[in-house]
Amino acid sequence: MNAIKSLLLGSLVMAGTLGAPAAFATQWSVGGSTTGTSIIGPGPTSVSFLGIAYPCTSTFTVESVSGVAKVTAASFTGSSVCNAIHANNLPWAISAPTAVSGSTPTWTATVSGVSVVAAGIFTCSGTATIKVVGDDSVPTSTHVNLSGSLGVCTVNSGDLTTSPIVKGI
Repeated sequence: MNAIKSLLLGSLVMAGTLGAPAAFATQWSVGGSTTGTSIIGPGPTSVSFLGIAYPCTSTFTVESVSGVAKVTAASFTGSSVCNAIHANNLPWAISAPTAVSGSTPTWTATVSGVSVVAAGIFTCSGTATIKVVGDDSVPTSTHVNLSGSLGVCTVNSGDLTTSPIVKGI
């Protein structure tokens, strides 16, 4: 009888693992592979220094190697202030994705080690939050929102498209 219970329990555990929902995402996928590079953006991003907001356009490059992601490039354009913002201390590590329940697949993560130099005057450093949202229950495209408080600076992006698709698996 114990052998039957053990077999049944093992089968249930295996079935649960095979049918695990996105809530158990532990790594990143780029274009359907755990290794790849995606361009995030370009798209609208509000950057503020000492409470003064500047509308910019941002573009990020995200690289995933064996499901572990990092930001390898970041640029800001749109005005002389935006053009004077430069990414510092790259790459920026992205934590493993955490799935958020809802009608479309959504994952959040922390981007650590974020550092930008603004106009050669301010160095803004800290942690940002990234939110990746799928377009459908089985996403064929995703968009990203990035936000964070970086000392005397803040950054808040609009919807930035991903190419190829980025998602948690």
